[in-house]
Amino acid sequence: DVLVDLFDLNGKLLVEKKANVISNAFEITLPVSTLPQGSYLLRIGNNEFQRIKKIILQKSKLNPG
Repeated sequence: DVLVDLFDLNGKLLVEKKANVISNAFEITLPVSTLPQGSYLLRIGNNEFQRIKKIILQKSKLNPG
């Protein structure tokens, strides 16, 4: 298992989820619809490793008709 955490750039924890690893891979959906566009820090890790990546959340506007 790994923990997936999403932080704002001030270090505030916004989302925390646990994911099951199968064959060295996992898939997870984070609830970000209420978050504004911008930069965030994504931390993925467990007791053996940790990775932190800066991500950019972009929201597309639907173009009606």
